[in-house]
Formats: sequence, C-alpha cells, structure tokens
Amino acid sequence: DLPPRGIVAEGPAHGAARVRQKAEEIRVKTDHECETLKQLTVAKRKAQLRDQYKRLQAKAKSQLRKDESKVLNDERIRRLRHQDGLLTDLSRDARSKMERFVAAGGEPYADLLPALAGQAIAQIAGREKVAADVELRVRGCDVDLLGDGGAKDAQGRSKLRSKLRSAVKAAMVEALRREAETSARARAEAEADTPEAGAAAAAKAGEAAVADAELPEAVWVKADTRLEADGGRVGGGVIVSASAGRIVVDNSLHARLALVTHELQHVLRAALFPASEAAEE
Repeated sequence: DLPPRGIVAEGPAHGAARVRQKAEEIRVKTDHECETLKQLTVAKRKAQLRDQYKRLQAKAKSQLRKDESKVLNDERIRRLRHQDGLLTDLSRDARSKMERFVAAGGEPYADLLPALAGQAIAQIAGREKVAADVELRVRGCDVDLLGDGGAKDAQGRSKLRSKLRSAVKAAMVEALRREAETSARARAEAEADTPEAGAAAAAKAGEAAVADAELPEAVWVKADTRLEADGGRVGGGVIVSASAGRIVVDNSLHARLALVTHELQHVLRAALFPASEAAEE
C-alpha cells in the first residue's frame, strides 16, 4: 500500500532526530523557566532580607537610643539625688544654727522678735486696715521680752516694748504707703498721665495714707506652745493675728526656715551647681 498523497514517509532515523530535537527544546525551555524562577526566588529572598535587615537596624537604633536615654536619665537622677542630699544637709545645718541662735537668746534674739512682729503686721496691713488690737503669740519664755512684766530690769524691759511698738508702727506705715502709692500709680497710668505725674500722685497718696493711718490701739503678747521646740521643729519667732483673729500670719522661725528652704531651692541649685542648671535649660 502506498501512503496518502502529500505525506512523505519518514524513516526511523529521521523520527529519532525529531524526538531528540523536541526533547532538547523542552529541556532548554525547562532550564530557562527554572533559571527564571530561581532568579525571581533569589530576588524575592534578597528583598525580604533587606527588609528584615532594615527592621532589625531600626530596632537596634531605637534600642540604642533608649539605652542611651536610660543611662542619661539614671545619671541625671543620681546627680539630682546627690544635689538633694547636699541641699538637705545645708538645710539641716541652717536649722541647727538657728536652734543654737534661739537657745543662746540674749539681745540678738530679743531684737529679732520686734522685727518679725513688724514684718507680719506689714503683711496684714497690706490686705486690710488693722485698727483693732494686734495679738502676738510667742514662746512662754519670750513673753517677758515683749510683755510688761517679769524682765530682769525695768529699763531693758521698757526698751524692748518701745522697739516692739516702733516696729509695728513702721511696718504698718510702710505697708499703707506702698498700697496707696501702687493704687495711685495704677490710676495715673489708666488716665494716661506722664510717669512724672504718676510718681507725684503716688507720693502724695502715700503721704495721705500715712497721715490717716489707724495704728493698732494695743499689742497683746501671749504664750503659745506651738512656738516651742519639738523634735525637728525649730522654736521661737512670733505668730501674729489681727481683726479678732480673722487674719493670722505665722512668722515663727520654723515657718520662715521652711519657706526660705522651699523658695530658694532654685537659687541654691543655680549657685551651687551652675553646670547642672545650664544643662537642664
């Protein structure tokens, strides 16, 4: 039988060649696809590794910043604690010196009491008129220094009472003058007067206030156990009340020491540790 027209019979050798060619094409294509897949896999893995490296690097940098911040903060806390310890020692030393000053008594402490009383009266007069009696509370052993009886000699006792009256009067006059001058200066500024006119009006108002001042009719001195030394509390000083006890100013040495210690913290730090204060700013 002859093959159909248009079809050429192939021999065994030619068929084998075509099979080998087809197999080679398949191998080449498979190799290309494998190489392409390998390159894609490698590129993807490289990208993953780069991302992972960036994350680890960012995490390491963040941890390093945290560690550095913790070290700096720990050092700052250690330095502040050390400074607080020094300030505490300074406050303790000041309290010890004040206790010795009070215990020594004598004329220096006796002269201090009228000054403390006058300062407290000035604070009271700065808030309202003090026409009624003023009451001073002191330690039991200090009553004789400011009161009328019990002093060792009449001349010294009279001198101390005179100092007390003078201190109270001077404090109230100064407070009234300052309040009147401040009010007059504020009115002058509101009315757009010149600075010279404002100063003149303030001075005139201050003089008028002093002339019309109503000073306390009497100054009473009483003992108060709150002013006695008790444990860590410094004894001494005065507590002043006026207007039937509605206004009270604690000018005891213990209160003044606590106030100064609190208010001067920043000043003391700046004076004693200037480098630390500059670093904080």
